[in-house]
Amino acid sequence: MLSAVSKVDKLIVLGEFNACIGTDHAAWQGVLGPNGLDSCNDNGFLLLRSFAEHRLLLTNTFFRLPTREKATLGSDCNPDEDPKVRGRQSTALEVLGRACRPHQDWFDVNNADISNLLAEKNGLHKAYMVLRTDATKSALFRCRCLVQQRLWEMQDARMIRKAEKIQGYADHNEMKNFFKAIKAINGPCIKVTAPLLNSDGTTLLTEKSQILKCWAEHFRNVLNCSSAISDAAIDRLPQVDTNNDLDLPPSLQKTIRAVQQISSGKARGSDAIQPEVYKHGEPKLMAELTTIFQEMWRQGQNPQGVEDATIVHLYKRKGNRQFCDNHRGISLLNIAGKIFARILLNRLNGHLDQDLLPESQCCFCRHRGTTDMNFAARQQQEKCKEI
Repeated sequence: MLSAVSKVDKLIVLGEFNACIGTDHAAWQGVLGPNGLDSCNDNGFLLLRSFAEHRLLLTNTFFRLPTREKATLGSDCNPDEDPKVRGRQSTALEVLGRACRPHQDWFDVNNADISNLLAEKNGLHKAYMVLRTDATKSALFRCRCLVQQRLWEMQDARMIRKAEKIQGYADHNEMKNFFKAIKAINGPCIKVTAPLLNSDGTTLLTEKSQILKCWAEHFRNVLNCSSAISDAAIDRLPQVDTNNDLDLPPSLQKTIRAVQQISSGKARGSDAIQPEVYKHGEPKLMAELTTIFQEMWRQGQNPQGVEDATIVHLYKRKGNRQFCDNHRGISLLNIAGKIFARILLNRLNGHLDQDLLPESQCCFCRHRGTTDMNFAARQQQEKCKEI
């Protein structure tokens, strides 16, 4: 049949030959290209010989194509694995279900209206495909314009609602929800390693290792400064009786109270444990955490993981961004270390509530601050003016 075709005509042969043709293009020049697949079997040898007799070529082997486009079925497929694959797929579908395509919130809210508009447009499209007239064509185009206009109106209404919601957060000083809503609209930010000037400000660093080393040196000089303590100033302070209760190990109730005081949604430390894990933990977790704190108290030292912090730098929005001094460092501590620090803070605040601090240090007392002192000073000033 192939020999009956004229040599002038272009012949294209399509079929499922159940053949592996191999990769020996040197032996089958003009028939097999350099991009063959697998090894050659009997059917492949017959196919190559037939193509050589009729001066045909295997087109897919002359182009660099993906493996899935070179053949209709892989020769290394094992039929015994198909039931296993089908079993896994059916189990996954039964348990997890099919993944829903993510839509923006304006799409989900107006899902019914959008479905009606699309159904009307699809009906007009089917009518136009059945009967191609000017009337059906104009009706289809009018419906397309209407659907596009309605979708734009839905998007605009969604943006207006988002803007009003964000403005409400700003008016009520809810900065966390404010930035969270903005991030939901703009998407996550792309983090890149920006170039940095060295400590002398003469060399621009572009390598990531050099930039990290420069940041480490900067924060080491800023945070590890030596402080001078005046013993004479401490001796001038009034002495009070020793409070032995400050030396007691933390109890379970103190740990639970400190955990509840930790704010949710805060950034985690190097251990990657969120504060919600502790806040919603069971009593067994609180008991184990208390045992660890008591052991730290008896040994008089903290584990290195509690003291280590991950420092994140934030630009101050002033000056050259490439200078380290124009950035502010934020230390991300482990939540367990924050809980232990909160226990110590609660104990010290309870001790300071016993009228140990002078009035000038009222900002360090609980439920008090400098606002009270400013209010009292202004009241005295107004009374002096009246007199």
